[in-house]
Amino acid sequence: MAGLILVDVQYDFLPGGALAVKEADTIITPILDELLPPASASSSSQQPWRTIVATQDYHPVGHISFASSHTGAKPLDTRRVSHPLIKGEEIDQVMWPDHCVQGTRGAEIEDHVAARLRQIKTSEREAPDIILVQKGTDPHVDGYSGLSDNAQSRFTPLVRYLSSRRPDPIDVVVVCGLATDYCVLYTAMDLVKFGYKVLLPREATRGVDAQGSQEALDKLEAAGVKVVQTAREAKELARQMVKQLEARSEESYLGKFELEQKKVWEEQMGRQSVQ
Repeated sequence: MAGLILVDVQYDFLPGGALAVKEADTIITPILDELLPPASASSSSQQPWRTIVATQDYHPVGHISFASSHTGAKPLDTRRVSHPLIKGEEIDQVMWPDHCVQGTRGAEIEDHVAARLRQIKTSEREAPDIILVQKGTDPHVDGYSGLSDNAQSRFTPLVRYLSSRRPDPIDVVVVCGLATDYCVLYTAMDLVKFGYKVLLPREATRGVDAQGSQEALDKLEAAGVKVVQTAREAKELARQMVKQLEARSEESYLGKFELEQKKVWEEQMGRQSVQ
């Protein structure tokens, strides 16, 4: 089965937000038109998603990633900060303006995306599971990925959810959102580490820095992520990949069945020859 992860489509990353990403608002249309099932659809058969996940940066006041929490720090500086679990060890931390603070408008999922998710969740037809994953909630460590914090010291509930999807496991995941060179990158890379097949549509993601975004895309492709241009391409390719995986699984099952049948036949022929 296929899953869709919408990474941090929140107001503080959109135009006018505390940490606005250039042209971030342009990803809303392909997300609504191509990736999320139309609210009026009578059947979910046109969409490949079994699960739709929205990640939400959700920081407490005074979070360790805020430049305002460090004397003399400026946004985009990099500081060494204490590892959240290992005493005496430090990790790099980019300094950011205060953003996505819990309970503020900037932390909210964009209205049209949030409304579509609510409609899907409450629809009478068979709908995908809708999951909200909040990250960056620990004041002492940042969390770019939707699966783990930056120190890889703790995992979010998304890891348990994806790994427990039985009997319909998620095999293929489309990742999009904000920002390409940070939270989208880390989320997609973690998915690859956990063995998922990952697709990323360029038109449905934007980055903080143009060069950093291109480097992130290159890194993702090198890791095995399939980067495509449009959301429609990603959706259709996800559908094809799921069908191929299901066909291989069926072939594997039939192969084992045929081997068992051959074994039984040989045993029967052996007994007959003895008689």
